[in-house]
Parts: sequence; C-alpha cells; structure tokens
Amino acid sequence: MDRYKISGGVFIRDSFKGAFMLPESLINALCFCDDVLVLDLGSTDGTREFLRSVSESNPRIRVIDGNFNRIDAGVFADLANELISQSRQDNVFYWQSDEILHEDLFPLLAERFDRGEWELSFWRVQFKENFQKVRWYPHVVHRIGQKGHFNFTGDGMNTNRTWDAKICSLYNGGYYTRWMELPESEFKICVKSMITDISKIGGFLENIIDRTTLHGPFWREEPNVDGESVQRWYERERHNPNWKLAISPYPLPKLLRWHVGKTKYELRPDLLEALKTDKTNEYISSL
Repeated sequence: MDRYKISGGVFIRDSFKGAFMLPESLINALCFCDDVLVLDLGSTDGTREFLRSVSESNPRIRVIDGNFNRIDAGVFADLANELISQSRQDNVFYWQSDEILHEDLFPLLAERFDRGEWELSFWRVQFKENFQKVRWYPHVVHRIGQKGHFNFTGDGMNTNRTWDAKICSLYNGGYYTRWMELPESEFKICVKSMITDISKIGGFLENIIDRTTLHGPFWREEPNVDGESVQRWYERERHNPNWKLAISPYPLPKLLRWHVGKTKYELRPDLLEALKTDKTNEYISSL
C-alpha cells in the first residue's frame, strides 16, 4: 500500500507484559501512514527500549515519554486527544495498541483516501481462547479523522463523531446486533475487513494476569475476567486445550497467525528488523 499524508498515534505502557502487540500494530500503521507518534507511559518491561531501538533506526517513528496524570478510564480519551493534537498531518489515524487491521482493509483504505475521504470508522471484533471463539460481536470504532474535527470521549474507546464517519468495511449495514444473525460463513468473510482487538482473554494465556492487573485500577476493578478472580480463571483455563491449537477457525490478519497456539507473547526478530528498516509492506506481503 502507498504511504499517504496521514499521521498515526498510539499510547502504551508495558506492551510485552500485557501482550498489547504494539510491534504488530506499528507495522500496520507504517504501511499507510507518513509518520507515527508513540507515547510511552512509563513502561518497565522492555517496551521503552524497543521503541528507542526502532525510532533510532526508522525516522518515521517518533517516541515521546509521558505518564498517567490520574488512574481513571477517562484518562484514555485525554491521551488520545493529546496525541491527535501533536500529529504532524491534518489527517490522523489514532489506534489502540492492541488493534490489528486485517491486510484486506488496505485496498479499501486506499480507495477511500484516493477519493479524499478522511473520516472513517471500522468494525472491530474480539476473539477469545487463542482466537478460537468470538468474545464480543463486532462494534463500530472511529479511528481515522481530521485533526480538530473529532474528539475521543468517555473511556477513549470512541469519539463524538463515530457514526458521522463512513464505515470502511465489506459490510456497511446495520448495528452490531445484526452480526448475530449472519451465518458463520458470511461472518468469517466480513472479518477480513475488520480490526481485530486483542482482548485480554483473546490470545495469550500467560500474559492475562499481568494484563488484568494493569487494566483493573483504571476501572476501579480487582483483577478479574468477567467478574471472576483472574487467578481462579487462569487455574481453570490452563487446562483448556484451545489455548494450544495452532490454527484459528477465523481468517485472522497475517500478522496474528504466527501467534496462534503460543500461550505467551513473543516479539518476532524478523518483525523487529522490518520496523527498523522501514520495510513494513514487504514484511506483511512475505507472511
């Protein structure tokens, strides 16, 4: 995909500990963004060192340091809006670090950009148990817009213009409850033009306790999974064979397929090299 005059922005803390998959999402963004700004919020797990390494080699990646000024879910919207305000381009792709665009979205994006459409929302889907089952049926998220024309609100999941933006997808009709009526075969086709959200119980069993510990305080929650103690949940789930299956029944993005069946997140050396050498499109094509 060609590079467009669009800035990308994302914030992170402890990507590796929480299996937020920031390296994979950076690959995504650099396939079409002219530059990317990453705000690191005090990582202590090697994430900051990773970011320093790739930004020193790739001038399109800009990294700044920050911190949480309060422990509350509302801070996520504030951080998103701050990132957008610092973007170099007037058009902005803001994403959450655990969101991976399917490569089949790229030609759809190119069509929209070439028509001058810069306000785009996307269907986003979550899986569970090593990408074997759907956790939540898709919902719409606003991720591309023009600086100064939209703001993230609430817990930072969405903006004040989510439904004003055009939905970029192979399927553009209905609210997300409609997906429950789709035959499984049709649903799988539509996954190819969605964002995959790596939910806390989506892909990596061994990272889940750390991730829920990181997340919980912002929602005033004890570490839990759907209301159950994360430790109790983990003790049961570690015997669930789904976590070690090597193939997902869904057409996942290429960037995720290597991870299926791995119970702990690993940074691929070849992915790291692609980020450093700025060969992101070539990398995805080679998978």
